[in-house]
Amino acid sequence: MKYLINPFERIAGWQALVIGFAVMALTAVIGKINNIAFDGVLDVHTGEPFSFSASFAMQAINFITLFVTMWLSGVCFSKTKIRAIDVAGTMALARAPMLLPAIICFMPIAPEDVSDIPRLAIFIAVCIPFIAWMIALMYNAFVVSCHLKGVRAVVSFIGALLVAEIVSKIVIMVKIV
Repeated sequence: MKYLINPFERIAGWQALVIGFAVMALTAVIGKINNIAFDGVLDVHTGEPFSFSASFAMQAINFITLFVTMWLSGVCFSKTKIRAIDVAGTMALARAPMLLPAIICFMPIAPEDVSDIPRLAIFIAVCIPFIAWMIALMYNAFVVSCHLKGVRAVVSFIGALLVAEIVSKIVIMVKIV
């Protein structure tokens, strides 16, 4: 059970990066099929159909902004040397829970539009636990790969996550929409 929240003591670096990229690619494909957009580091939305290239671009933008902000935060706040590959790998793997909302949307729970209140409520209720799990994984990835703990870890993580969310939303709006 511990490895569902913190697998990063056992897996990091290139191995985590490869697994994370594979899961993100699968998430992009299944998300496209189900019209589930991951249009921000923390966002899951249903909506208008989009292309496969847009689905992959959203995954890439989310990963790159998350990695860069977490790595820069680690460099600024860690008292030890951190390896970029460890941050990249653990952050890629931490995005794995987003595959599950994409898969679950093969069932008819995704709303057609915002006026479909019952399905919207179900969709939100299904997605929130996976988003929370992803954030917990991201925090543990950050702590392990950047050698941080305590208030310094919490504050730098929250700041980096907020910046990553804002930047990813802006880049996706400019590049994809």
